[in-house]
Amino acid sequence: MLRSPQKLLSSALLGCVLFASCADQSVEQEAARLPSGSVEAETSSQPGVRPSPLPPLGSVQMEAIVEEKAARTPAQQKLCTPLLHAWKMQQAQPLAEEVPPEYAGVEVDSEGTVLVDIDAEVTQAVLTRIEALGGKIISKHPQYRAIRARLPLLHMETLAKHVNVNFLCVAAKPEFQGGATAP
Repeated sequence: MLRSPQKLLSSALLGCVLFASCADQSVEQEAARLPSGSVEAETSSQPGVRPSPLPPLGSVQMEAIVEEKAARTPAQQKLCTPLLHAWKMQQAQPLAEEVPPEYAGVEVDSEGTVLVDIDAEVTQAVLTRIEALGGKIISKHPQYRAIRARLPLLHMETLAKHVNVNFLCVAAKPEFQGGATAP
């Protein structure tokens, strides 16, 4: 029996939500088990071996990242973390205090553009805004609230401020049987 793409997407989204809620409960249960104020990281998968404490610098960096996420502007909250990280690197801003700049894993072409998937109400205003910012529409699917575009990294936050834009992320690459991805 074939399922519509919308039903498949709904099923996948439900699975992600359920997984995330289970993961959050596991983390909370594990945190409750630890002594107050201690942050520990897994260092061994051997049964009976107690995890070693996270180095102080690691704890400081984790706290800085949590604080950075809480301080994001409404537009920055609409950008996936790798995209926001790449944008901040281009602006010569650290991701967070105490966190050294690292490669964000975002492929920026020679013109400074990134292939992105945009969750938005597909209106002429949004499409015009993408083009006005120097972007190029690759595809649009109003029924799925989806746009794929190549957009200058410099203008990601500007587009995210648009009222009809819900989320921007680095374009998903299809994965084929055997784990290979498309170029």
